Amino acid sequence: MFIRVRRNGFCEFLACADPFTVIVAFGELAYPPVRNAEQADMMPADKRKSYSALTGLSFSGTELIARASIIIGAYLAPTMMSVYMGILLMAGTAFIYTGLYGKKQKDKRALVTKEA
Repeated sequence: MFIRVRRNGFCEFLACADPFTVIVAFGELAYPPVRNAEQADMMPADKRKSYSALTGLSFSGTELIARASIIIGAYLAPTMMSVYMGILLMAGTAFIYTGLYGKKQKDKRALVTKEA
């Protein structure tokens, strides 16, 4: 990406940037409000504050894990770091799976016990 500066100091960023960079920049500006609105629509109205607090905590938690991983990586061998990353990956996958499908399975079990 090339940025020219005129004599008066005005930067011609959009004139010099490639089209993909401009599209990505607009996408980054449009994503957070849409995401927050959709997320708020999925939350129960009486629990929005709790859900919003946990969402903020999840971002802080991921930052903490990422920074701790850098420190741990300084002491572990590369193969052990691969095992550590694999454990984190499996735990994340398990959390996502139970978050998406765990309640549906509980509801199915409840229906089966009520019918029986």
